[in-house]
This record gives sequence, C-alpha cells and structure tokens, in this order.
Amino acid sequence: MKPNNEVSAFLNIINVYFHPEKSLNPDLFKKVNWNKFQKALEFHAIRPIVYETFKSSQIEVPKEVLANLEAFSTAQAVAHLSNSIELKRLQLVFKKEAIKMIPFKGVVFQDALYSKGLREAGDIDILVSKNDLEKTLKLLWNDNYRFTLPHSFVTIEDYIHLFDSAHEQCETPLIKNNSHIDLHWNIHHSFLPYNLAPNFIQNLTTDSDRIFWTLLVHHGAKEFWLRLKHLIDLASFVETYGESFDWEAAYLKALEYRMSIIFLNGFFLIKDKLNIQLPHFILQLLEEHNYSSLDKTIKYWNNGKSWATTIPRLHYEQILLSSQDQGFSKWVYLRKIYNTYTKPNPIEPKRFLYFPERFHFLNFLSKVFSYLIKKTFGIK
Repeated sequence: MKPNNEVSAFLNIINVYFHPEKSLNPDLFKKVNWNKFQKALEFHAIRPIVYETFKSSQIEVPKEVLANLEAFSTAQAVAHLSNSIELKRLQLVFKKEAIKMIPFKGVVFQDALYSKGLREAGDIDILVSKNDLEKTLKLLWNDNYRFTLPHSFVTIEDYIHLFDSAHEQCETPLIKNNSHIDLHWNIHHSFLPYNLAPNFIQNLTTDSDRIFWTLLVHHGAKEFWLRLKHLIDLASFVETYGESFDWEAAYLKALEYRMSIIFLNGFFLIKDKLNIQLPHFILQLLEEHNYSSLDKTIKYWNNGKSWATTIPRLHYEQILLSSQDQGFSKWVYLRKIYNTYTKPNPIEPKRFLYFPERFHFLNFLSKVFSYLIKKTFGIK
C-alpha cells in the first residue's frame, strides 16, 4: 500500500519541516486534489506546519487554500497563547487546593517539543487522580466551568452523583467562555489490553518520561499512529531528547506494559516515512521488527476519516487487533468491551433505548445500534 497523492504531499512537507535543507517536490503537488487535501489535512491535524512550509516554498498553492491555512494558523496561535495563560492560572488554583494536576498533550507538547513551529491543538488537557475527581469537579464548577453533558442540573452535587456511577469513563469536557478543558482521570480505557496502573502518568517523576509515555499511550496504544500529527510529536521528541533519554529502559517498560509492538511501530514510521535519525538502540530493535499492520495504517492515512464514524471504526479495530503483543486474546478484549457496554453509563452519549440492568445483552445491543445510527446519520 502506498500513500495517495495528498498523503504523499503531507509526508513531503513534514520531511522538509524536519530537514529544512530539503525542498518540496513540485511534481507531487501537481497531482494533488486540493479539496481532498484540505479535508485530509483537517483529520491529520498539521495545518500550521503545512502553512509555514508553503510560505517559504515556491509551490503554487491555490489562493483559497493558502488563505484558509493562514486564517487557521493565526487562530491557532491566538488559541495557544490563551490556553497557556489559562493553564498557568489553573495550575495556581489547583496548587492552592492541594490537588495534584498534570497538564499534558496540547500546551505541554507545544512548549517542550515544537521549537520551530506551531502544533495544531484544541483543548486544554489536564490529568488528575480518580481519588481527586470529586474535589476537581467542585473546583472547576466553582471556577465557573460547566459540563457539556446530556443533563441540565443546577448543583454540582447532582453531577458528582453521575460521575460516581460512570464506570469505564475516563474523561469529560468542560467549557468556560472560550476556554475548553478535557479533564482526564485516566488516559486510557481499562478494556484496552495493556498492563498499566490507573495513576501511571501521575506517578512519573520527570517531564521527559511524562511526555514520552503520554505520546506512546495516547498516540500509539489508543490511536495507533493514525494521524500524521502523532508522528510529528514522536519525531520531535526524538530530536529534542536524542540519546539523553533512556531508550532501553523505555523499551523494557513497553514490554512490561504489553505495548512493545506499538512502541516499535511508531519508530518504524518516523524512520521510514520522515527520515528521522533514531537512537542506536532503537535502530537495533527495528532490524528484526515486522510491522504487520503497515498497509492498514497507510490505507487509514489515505482515507483520512475519524474512527468516530462507522466504517473507519471497523478499520481502526482491525489495526488495534493486529498491533498487540504476544499473548493478546481478541476474545478477552471483545468480552471486556461487551461487559463495558452492557451497563449504561450516565455520562456517555444517550442511547435510544434503556433496559433494566439485568438485561445485559439488550443494553449491549442498544449501545452498539445507538452508536452506529448516530455516527452514520450524524445525529448528536
């Protein structure tokens, strides 16, 4: 499987971003369908880097495309500044209440990894221990943040009651004016086949470890390197930390956590597609690595559609199943999903039908069909 014209153009742009001595290939861009280019670019979430690369190139880009990229990039720069200010304020608020809060992804990745460009991002992502969830919800409520849940309660106590029975849920969005928070109390669902403690990220002691493991768990073990932004983040980490990071210890941890294949897949992609110079230890591991889902991954890049829609979700699950370490059982994984969906979750998107809890199979079918119908027909 080869990248299509649009993804080939994206990869060329990313290569120039990391290797500025190179130039964009004009022949690639002559084949680009610019409507498809813009749609796929939205999925892969690398618009600011594309815009900056185009500005310093001789590629003939349609004026409308360039104007759209400029407008988005400008808005992103403003949003990053706003999010940075709000995050610093929130850190002081949490510190005052003695709640350990860890910012991750967005602002953190931008500041730590993107010295020569702007990273596309949206919300402010923060992580707390589940033991601190109730205190955190009260804190944010008193700070005038509000939930975007299918409920309209007046008091925070009513919402907390929902979260008490929100099994398997690990995040929720909150909004205040133009500030959007994604509050996490875990960074992966427990039905995913990994051996991670609930407060795994919170217990890490260095910035480099927190950034790397957030990358691997979120971009790799949850989203399987299916967005090109994931690769830029990983490549930027390698360029930032290089041989100073303990790669051998990280790989041994990946083996322990049952995500060594996902670990190696990510490094294979940034070496093979982005020409990133990898640490010697990683290069040795890749000599014997077989990337069994490579064609499926490139096909997913080419389609460029979110796994929150029906058909892409099926392709996503195929990649998930083929990206697991030895000893993985797809039947155990599917049974865990079944058990999760048999019991309605009060803060999940509403199902069309609810049954008494003892009717496990009917509740499972209600969850699946509600999901399929909503995603197929765009129902909120």
